[in-house]
Amino acid sequence: MPYHVRINKKSNPSWDEVKLDLTKEQLEVQFLRPYGEGQPIVVNGKVIPLDDLSYIRVNFTKETSDQLLPVIRAERARSGVFTFIPDEWYIAAKGEEVTDEFIKEPPGYKKPREERVPKAKSKRLTKPKAQKMTILFLAADPSNASRLRLGEEFREIQEKLKLAKSRDNFKLALPQLSVRPADISQAMLDAEPQIVHFSGHGTPTGALCFENQEGEIHLVQPGAIGALFEQFAHQVNCVVLNACFSEVQAEAIAQHIEYVIGMSQEIGDKAAIAFAIGFYQALGAGRTVEEAYRLGCVQIRLQSIPGHLTPVLKSFGLKILKVLSHPGSGSRTKRGIRDDTGLDITTVTNQLNILKNDGYVSVEQINGERWTITALGKKLLEDQLTETSGQLDQLKRQIEKQEKVICYREIIQLIHKATRHALHSHNILYSHPNSSGQQQVTAFAGSDDNNYWIVKGQHALDEYAKKGHPLGHGDIIRLEHQNTRKNLHSHSGRPSPVTGQQEVTGFGQNGIGDDNDNWRVETSDGETWKENAPIRLIHVLTNSALHSHAGASSPYTSGQQEVTSFPARDANDFWIAEKIRKADS
Repeated sequence: MPYHVRINKKSNPSWDEVKLDLTKEQLEVQFLRPYGEGQPIVVNGKVIPLDDLSYIRVNFTKETSDQLLPVIRAERARSGVFTFIPDEWYIAAKGEEVTDEFIKEPPGYKKPREERVPKAKSKRLTKPKAQKMTILFLAADPSNASRLRLGEEFREIQEKLKLAKSRDNFKLALPQLSVRPADISQAMLDAEPQIVHFSGHGTPTGALCFENQEGEIHLVQPGAIGALFEQFAHQVNCVVLNACFSEVQAEAIAQHIEYVIGMSQEIGDKAAIAFAIGFYQALGAGRTVEEAYRLGCVQIRLQSIPGHLTPVLKSFGLKILKVLSHPGSGSRTKRGIRDDTGLDITTVTNQLNILKNDGYVSVEQINGERWTITALGKKLLEDQLTETSGQLDQLKRQIEKQEKVICYREIIQLIHKATRHALHSHNILYSHPNSSGQQQVTAFAGSDDNNYWIVKGQHALDEYAKKGHPLGHGDIIRLEHQNTRKNLHSHSGRPSPVTGQQEVTGFGQNGIGDDNDNWRVETSDGETWKENAPIRLIHVLTNSALHSHAGASSPYTSGQQEVTSFPARDANDFWIAEKIRKADS
């Protein structure tokens, strides 16, 4: 039996911030306690000072929002009136309003009497002090890892917040350096932060490097970090992981925390510090987390440092699209879709579902900054998006571009660009001298289902690789051979059968192998992995490229073209993906 909250601001009375499906405990911690203590309320990543609060409403329903949604849509359909009011607003207003049961006095009524603002004896009143948003800086730089400039990063954050126009809204807690795993939870309990910033090392497998008792590396896996932040989900709103390969950790934490930033690949000291500068400059100016994230990426570019695409923002509330309403001729309304940052993802989904229910569009996925719209209805194309032919053409191009992005759980074949042979495997083992005796992987001139590979997440972290999630530059994947359930694999110390380069095999049982199955995607443009666009696959542990070359065949490869892992880089490293089956099939 959930509670639903609506909050309206004086500065924007036409828009309600909404939170659905709260337990009584969540309602108390997130809304009632800060209200009673005279502190700002944080909702949907926004800080609402109580002097900007117009009203707060609490409703109670027997059903969850998922159960109410079909009822709401049916009522709206029967009304015959089209509006752009989000479904969640209707849900939040359903049921019984119980505001008076929880809120009976003005904001700050729970504060100690000496802290309360005195009742007016004159016209000059002192405004109550607003609660500051606390930022906790955690850092680890183990003695057996390469040294980082973590002190400089903290000083830059401190300086940018000191100079910010909204500096009074933030409190930078004492930095926690040389952090051990047990120190994290203690620091969280002591500082009670809303923003947690970790700076340090990450590994290609997605682990974060903390320190042990001797000051050396102690690896912490994504599942453990995710479980930790689950315990502080009522308190923490944003986590920044300024460490290499931390995107997987960000995915795990984002199951519980509204905004999480991680790094999709290795990031250098200069880029990491530049991102922190831009991010906290924007936060200090009162910008949203999304805006701060974008400014952090821009700051990397401004300093002419590679890596502006490395930071990634994970959020179940990420703002990516907006559905617009424009007056048309007579009483007719035109509807369009454009890239924007005006509505959160729940609102966007609701708006697109309006069009979906009308038969105009179906939504396959909305995930992060990458989104996909498929099966766009004929009526929408021919009638609804008629503002300008240019806008319609742009939308078509965007849809076509998004549909070509390679995603987790899709089945693909990889075509060697130089020779047009397909990456292939079969249930035959290598038998050449000094071979591993594992399953052959070749490049095949023909076409059969032994050319088909399933795109999966990296070893031991596949549970965080969501089906249909688009892939891009720097992502670490595995390829599982569909017919034999072996993973594409390589290892040092074993020669390939023809040229003596590093051997590439099929390895594992039922799709389960080891860290030598991990490959990093390198796209030509540094962005998403698109169908029919050349990419390299780099073996993570040996930094060698998946490679093939004309004329390299022998009985040890069943007469087919050799596939190797090559430590240098040349034109024979490029492969082109063709989709065989999409993730939703």
